[in-house]
Amino acid sequence: MKHTLLKSFLLAGLLALPLAAQAAIEGPADFGNLGIGTSKKAEFTVSSNRPRKLGAATITSRGTIACAAIGCEHDNGALFNILEDGCKGRKLRAGETCSITVEFRTPTFIVPPQLPPQGQGYKAVLKVPGAGELDLRGVMGAAADR
Repeated sequence: MKHTLLKSFLLAGLLALPLAAQAAIEGPADFGNLGIGTSKKAEFTVSSNRPRKLGAATITSRGTIACAAIGCEHDNGALFNILEDGCKGRKLRAGETCSITVEFRTPTFIVPPQLPPQGQGYKAVLKVPGAGELDLRGVMGAAADR
């Protein structure tokens, strides 16, 4: 009988199941194709449908690259940098947002013959504790997208 009563309440809309608390990181995850020694900034918005405490944003590598480049540091994550973290330590209320600014910077100098192939893609992950993560991508090529 309990099962039938519960089913009746659900069908009648008298008993609502709580929605899962969701948070999202939105923004242009693909920084495009940049020339050597150039950079591009992007802003990412963090939102939540429920109250949520956020931690400091971090960027980690999605694999390493083999290069001898100034500024490369043999780590894809080093090419992506957080310039501003407006979410760090924030307690978002339902529907509230905060933003994080990230920069993708290609190496300024590459030592031949270790130049990566044209169109070499770099990947990293933007992580925001309490909100999730987003895959980032940038490409270094001879001809940059404008």
